[in-house]
Amino acid sequence: MPIERKLAAIMFTDIVGFTKIMREDESIGVSVLRNQESIIIPLVEKHKGKIVKQTGDGYLVEFSSSVESVQCAMEMQNSIKDYNNEDNIDFHIRIGIHLGDILVIGDDIVGDGVNIASRIEPMANPDGICFTEAVYESVKSRLDISPQRISEVDLKYNDDKYTIYKIPDELGDKQSDDSIKEEYQIHIKEIIKYSMDKIELMKSLIV
Repeated sequence: MPIERKLAAIMFTDIVGFTKIMREDESIGVSVLRNQESIIIPLVEKHKGKIVKQTGDGYLVEFSSSVESVQCAMEMQNSIKDYNNEDNIDFHIRIGIHLGDILVIGDDIVGDGVNIASRIEPMANPDGICFTEAVYESVKSRLDISPQRISEVDLKYNDDKYTIYKIPDELGDKQSDDSIKEEYQIHIKEIIKYSMDKIELMKSLIV
């Protein structure tokens, strides 16, 4: 199987409080997933992105342009806000974006670009977007945005410190600390499993 290396903007999305939603009412959880899909997929296509896979209640998306990725993220949040203002079942998402090197293996992608995007996504505010300095430097002269800058951020399982940017710069949802912690722990477990699966795949390809 051929392996291709390239630079890409990687987006992760995640529904806020989805574990709790499913625990309380699975039928509502399924409806939320379908409603999310009806909003996100057309916007990804509009901005020339590629949905690599659905990650439980979120998506892993690849873009060739960081500008398109941030524009897409902003439109996602605005569209979900408009959707929630109507007589619908409310839901909220977080979005993380990183611009970096990835390896393309068949229909999947791996590498630091993917790992970093997945680790900054839980840092986004509900209804918000979090992206790295690489993304900000690429889009700041092309998009009218005023994100909050946060320096010296530690990411799990990464020795480097990162500067991240958040839109909006205020907490948009009064979610409990325990709920946020539970979601983050579940998300990290999914990331570790995903990363280990890809490592095993790469080992098999090398052998």
